Amino acid sequence: MLKNFDDLKKTTVGSAVASNERNDCFVKATSAAFDIPYDQAHKWVKDNFDRRDKQGTQSIPTVIGAYSKFKFEQFGQLSLFENISKTVYIKCLGKEPKQGGNLINPSYTHKKVAFTVKTFAQHHPKGVYILLVRGHALTIKDGIIIDNAEFQAKGYRRVVEVAYKVTIKY
Repeated sequence: MLKNFDDLKKTTVGSAVASNERNDCFVKATSAAFDIPYDQAHKWVKDNFDRRDKQGTQSIPTVIGAYSKFKFEQFGQLSLFENISKTVYIKCLGKEPKQGGNLINPSYTHKKVAFTVKTFAQHHPKGVYILLVRGHALTIKDGIIIDNAEFQAKGYRRVVEVAYKVTIKY
């Protein structure tokens, strides 16, 4: 499972904004999940979640719960003059059982047990997901965990508090 890992910091490459930021895991997670540049994700999170620079993003479930669709405009990869529009759909898959949610690991039949990051990735090998764990956000893309490098060895056992499925339409 440790092979299924990619560093979340790769989303910040080429960004002047990222060099002055911290506590920006949700910005990095949305950049990776939505396939948008870090600077665009930073602006989106700042505008939609009232995030202040160098401070973590608060009330993510409340804000995402109010919306289910976001539209992004960006320049195409092949031509600077070709404008690409994409719509990102976000669907909440649920919350952990301790929060009264239905995000339950089916491997356990004797009681309701929450997914860990590792078990969620194993049960969801296809698709793009944003996961919220205690005080942190990360992305899973087609079974690959995209997270901060320091969590590569010790972060697989964190409990998934909330999970969102991300779908992109061009």
